Amino acid sequence: MSHLDTKFHVLPTHAVISVFATKAAVDSLLTDLKAAGFDDDKIQQRYGAEGLQLVDPDGSHHGFWAKILRGYQRLSGMEARLLDEVETALKANQYALRVDTDSSEAQQSAVLTAMLAHTDKSVFYVGHGTITVLHVGKNYYNAQADG
Repeated sequence: MSHLDTKFHVLPTHAVISVFATKAAVDSLLTDLKAAGFDDDKIQQRYGAEGLQLVDPDGSHHGFWAKILRGYQRLSGMEARLLDEVETALKANQYALRVDTDSSEAQQSAVLTAMLAHTDKSVFYVGHGTITVLHVGKNYYNAQADG
């Protein structure tokens, strides 16, 4: 189980984010994350159309300011890249998963290791004003060429 947060987020802070093709992959990941000590309230999961509305990659579901903010984020490299990967996955009825960390490298590494056991997609870390690609997945360059 993971926590369902329904409010609009500019971008989370101190979070590791990736996408997953199947519910089985997500369920296995959740088991691994719990074994690594991550509580449900640190894990956010999005799926399909409902998830797409919550992430709101173009801001159209959360008002005027959200739309302006997402438009601005689409102009910057890594924010656009992250939003594109999440949007593409959710439109394909796949899953996006975010794990909030304490910002330590140990927690980032634990989440990265767990995620890589269940996805071949890119894994991102969102810090204060920065986004770092922790793992370049096979989807990364294909989406770059498309965009």
